[in-house]
Amino acid sequence: MPPDARPADLVRHFDSCVELYSERVAVDSGAETWTYRQLADRSRRLAARLAAQAGRPLAGERIAFCVDLG
Repeated sequence: MPPDARPADLVRHFDSCVELYSERVAVDSGAETWTYRQLADRSRRLAARLAAQAGRPLAGERIAFCVDLG
């Protein structure tokens, strides 16, 4: 993806990867691995949960996450 890609471009690219590589590993943390299909399913569930908590659709909005990587 080019550095100036829009969020919609990224979503379309990811959806294409899910279609093409659904059973390939997308995330490997060492402790867990997720296929592209599993990652898509989890991300959709998370998006639905965040929208439910916000009480409105969040389509097109950016959301930041703070995670401890250490």
